[in-house]
Amino acid sequence: MSITITNLYKIFDKRPAIDRVSMELDPGIIYGLFGRNGAGKTTLLNLIANRLKADSGMMLIDGQPLSENGPGLARIYLADSSWPYSSWGRVGQAFHTAEALYGGFDGELAEQMLKDFGLSTERRFSSLSQGQRQEVKATLALCLPVDYVLFDEITSGVDAAGRELIYRYILRTYEQRERTYLLSTHIMNEIEPLLARAYIIDHGSMVQSFDLEDLPHLGFSLLGKPEQVELFIKSNGRRVLSRTSLGQLVQVGVSGPMPEELPAGLLAQPLDLQSYFVATTEGEQL
Repeated sequence: MSITITNLYKIFDKRPAIDRVSMELDPGIIYGLFGRNGAGKTTLLNLIANRLKADSGMMLIDGQPLSENGPGLARIYLADSSWPYSSWGRVGQAFHTAEALYGGFDGELAEQMLKDFGLSTERRFSSLSQGQRQEVKATLALCLPVDYVLFDEITSGVDAAGRELIYRYILRTYEQRERTYLLSTHIMNEIEPLLARAYIIDHGSMVQSFDLEDLPHLGFSLLGKPEQVELFIKSNGRRVLSRTSLGQLVQVGVSGPMPEELPAGLLAQPLDLQSYFVATTEGEQL
């Protein structure tokens, strides 16, 4: 019960939007998908959800081609900026339509989520604010009987309290049924505690994937005078991930685990997910 993606390729305007991407979505794992604006995250999610057709490459679900697998596609749901139901219809009508399409819907959970969001199934989707619309989309996705839930910036426009509720319900539904989640967002520090594995995409290519438990071993931030920092990097054979000048000091993202002891004058701190992402995709800033 997994989705296997191999050498996926999609071109727009004679330029690759997705360039030979390979990845695996195993059952019962919460993944994060990260990239800068235009990196290809939305295109990749739409390919997985079969809303776009790849130009080449292979996507399999349980060993069968995903695009030709009707039952397999019915096990995947993508919640993003689109709303495939009537904007003038009531929220409850959209839930009923989704239930008919996907063969089930957790109405009790939906009722509780909407209550927590301060919403009702009687509200017309068109009358909702952007944040409320995102909350309805998250509710619908989490209440469907699918095995793969894909979120593309689902918390965009949602206030802090609403985002916290969405994260809480992701964990609650995961604990009740260990299905696979793939979450794409720019608010990395908020979802980091939810994740087991991260994928980083840049310019359409998959540049790195790692388990979150391995993050402390991948890099750290080093602050000090330029000559001291350079001596440490050269002496320890470390790779520079990023570099920022801070007056008379320099702050460098350095590969590898943080040492237990440092020379006098140098300060080090671990990189959280967002800091590591910035360091690996932004590069040096002199």
